[in-house]
Amino acid sequence: MDGNIEKYMAIRHDITHIFEAKEALKKQSRTDTLTGVGNRVKLIRDIERFNRPFVVMFDIARFNEINDFYGYELGDHILKAFVETLKIFLPHGASLYRINADEFVYLGKLFSQNQQQQITQNFHTIHEHLNKNALTVAHNFITVSVTTSLSFEDKSRLLLCAEIAKNHAKKIQSNFCVYSYDIEAQKQSKNNILWATNIKNALSKDEILVYFQPIMDNQTFQITKYETLVRMRCDGSIVSPDIFLEIAKKTHQYIEITKRVIKKACEIFSQNTLRFSINLTMEDIEDESLSIFLWETVERYGVENRMILEIVETENIKHLHKVEAFIVKARAYGLLIAIDDFGTGYSNFGNLFRIKSDFIKIDGSLIENLHAKDSTLDIVKAIVTFAQSCGSKTVAEYVSSEDLFKTVCNLGIDFSQGFFVGKASPMLMESNKNTL
Repeated sequence: MDGNIEKYMAIRHDITHIFEAKEALKKQSRTDTLTGVGNRVKLIRDIERFNRPFVVMFDIARFNEINDFYGYELGDHILKAFVETLKIFLPHGASLYRINADEFVYLGKLFSQNQQQQITQNFHTIHEHLNKNALTVAHNFITVSVTTSLSFEDKSRLLLCAEIAKNHAKKIQSNFCVYSYDIEAQKQSKNNILWATNIKNALSKDEILVYFQPIMDNQTFQITKYETLVRMRCDGSIVSPDIFLEIAKKTHQYIEITKRVIKKACEIFSQNTLRFSINLTMEDIEDESLSIFLWETVERYGVENRMILEIVETENIKHLHKVEAFIVKARAYGLLIAIDDFGTGYSNFGNLFRIKSDFIKIDGSLIENLHAKDSTLDIVKAIVTFAQSCGSKTVAEYVSSEDLFKTVCNLGIDFSQGFFVGKASPMLMESNKNTL
């Protein structure tokens, strides 16, 4: 034995069955076991793989009723017969998928935009055949009703748009539809009409509501002021402003909503000594009737020096001269000024020197990320330093936890607002959060 290697021993294992099992499992995970075509998982993967794909969706109407009437076993045979019928009309080896119990999709490739019209005509012919001719199933002739929809949209919206077209086809009882933007635009128009009516009804029934979110003094832990927020009651539910305000602007109902909020807030706060804020947009500031209403209401309820007007920072940058003129008038009536959502957009610190706001509300997206990003912390520190240099108090929005509250206090921010302090409510808080 001299320590040199004289030969090797090889041990062989046949692992072919392992690869075969793996491939079988892979195929099974992407195949509909009943019909043998691809499933939704495979369809989604193939859409990404295809260049310029389009889809055709076939939906068998009321298939549950077919199962109940003929039985589930025959129902399975109907699905198989449906697939075989489709294959007669589709190219050999066509990419066909079953994505739901009664829904099938054909995935094709679009080589040019000029093909769309011909493809649509071809599948309209297939659609008519499927609806006019019975399927032969176990020596029985079964007639099915099929809704067909086509989508030539971008990959990211391909299936969604086919679904939208399918639903639209059913709604208009044509059972055949090619997706177009007009379908969604029409749906949006109906939604706008609905909400315009809801807003009109809410105004007539006095169902424009005011909610109040408390704002805490970070030194005394006392609730010293509230932000007034608008809500609407609709069919017994409370609706948030992001649902209806933009529609209200387009239907010329927005200014009336702001007037209702101003009046209700002044009524409530005339009964105490707390400060409160109202949010104003450029639509409000530019509307002369609202300005007159604001000054008259403030005087009537005697809330001078306690009402704070919150102006969104991203808007006052664009219309600074109009904002300045409005603020001069507001200060003449003893109102205070806050710049809302500061730090979200192009935060022009120089413009704030001209406005000289009483409060700067630091946008919630910055406060939320104080613990996540050092750069955010630096930005907030800069805002606080700047505010102190020009005599403005700072308010942190979206303060959602005690840890965040402590960080805000350590940064020298004067006030906190958010779920940790209190959620928006139709009632003012009965007691202050002074046990921190």
